[in-house]
Amino acid sequence: MCHDLKDISLIKRSLRPRLRNMTPQLALIEFFKTYVEASKQPMGVKMQAGKPGQKIQIIADYLASKIPADIKASFKVKASVGNGTYTQVPWIGFFFRPLTTSATKGHYPVVLFKADMSGLYLSYILAAGRTRGAGNAKALAELRENAANYRKKSTESYPAGFSHTPNIELKCGKSTVAVGYEAGSIVHKYYPVDEVDLDKLSED
Repeated sequence: MCHDLKDISLIKRSLRPRLRNMTPQLALIEFFKTYVEASKQPMGVKMQAGKPGQKIQIIADYLASKIPADIKASFKVKASVGNGTYTQVPWIGFFFRPLTTSATKGHYPVVLFKADMSGLYLSYILAAGRTRGAGNAKALAELRENAANYRKKSTESYPAGFSHTPNIELKCGKSTVAVGYEAGSIVHKYYPVDEVDLDKLSED
């Protein structure tokens, strides 16, 4: 038994340098592969090596590094896998400081991972505030209407590949806060898991 524990400890130590030096694209692949099972476990230390929080932070740091230098200071980039417990829909938000620095206020670009990890969306959304689930149907309906009104007011054409149809489908439970991301999407682009490339994502 003691030898088994020692072997496990050695394996964990041998993995730490690889995890610390993980490339952003590899972190993305590992995140997709492992998140669903990892999220069933207690969160513990969120940023511990090998855990989802560490992997998504590597991805977020890379995307943040691609923001042009002349506007980088105007953006706050935040990644989240939940607080205390894992969220069904992890996200990476890009908050333009003059408009918002929070996922619960304003409007902002965001990367939304589908709950089943079959792909992700790059979306521009209106914040859902503290709206939670289908139980708050009125608030969700208002959010959808506000997103639609925002689209009508916009005079700019969508970038290539972006649209507001079909609707975002995050495969999340209807009692979760993530339904607010679906309702608040102004425009979005979908990337299947086997087609996600971080360099292309950062360009979009």
